[in-house]
Amino acid sequence: MEAHFQCEEAFASTRSWWTSDQWREVRDLYRYFAKKNRVGTYQMAEDITFDLSEIAEPFQAGEEKGRGLRAARDIRKGENVFRMTNNTIVFIDGLTYRKFLFALEELFPTFACDIMNWNWMEDLDDDGVKFGIAVDLSDSNLVNTADEEEDVNVRCGELGKEDSCDMTFYATRHEIILRGVIGLPPYRTLFAANNDNNEADDTDSDAAVDA
Repeated sequence: MEAHFQCEEAFASTRSWWTSDQWREVRDLYRYFAKKNRVGTYQMAEDITFDLSEIAEPFQAGEEKGRGLRAARDIRKGENVFRMTNNTIVFIDGLTYRKFLFALEELFPTFACDIMNWNWMEDLDDDGVKFGIAVDLSDSNLVNTADEEEDVNVRCGELGKEDSCDMTFYATRHEIILRGVIGLPPYRTLFAANNDNNEADDTDSDAAVDA
């Protein structure tokens, strides 16, 4: 798949973030696609919305670390910075996932590479039996998580209720710079994004970046 979409060439240079108009077109494409492929894909929370742009904005963190998010305003400790929404989609079989990537390629060449870079495996039954391929059709792909022992800006769950993640993330300190966390192997179990060159990084967790 990566060879077909020429992802190595796409990631060889600095990637720009997707614009609001591009995200809107991709979401429109997905809704059209989902109507024809109802068995293989669905939105994880059809009635839930969350506007990440009110608190965070994409930025370019340099050639090595790639794209990330930074705070658009002061973010208070415990504040919700991400949640599963109607933009969070899941594919329950590989064929439907691949068909969507090919449809996306026709709209925006190389965007399929980003989707493959940002998607993660989601446990769909809480028993570790049924899994799907999930991805968020918004800039929230640039948020990441870290190992439980790390001192990070963003953590999965709610303040005081960290045992239940449920694809909700909160700020762990006052007035943070929201930039995600990268370079820690366990992070893939929660939110499988990565940097543009798909390599781990030793950056301190307080100021690490995503793809």
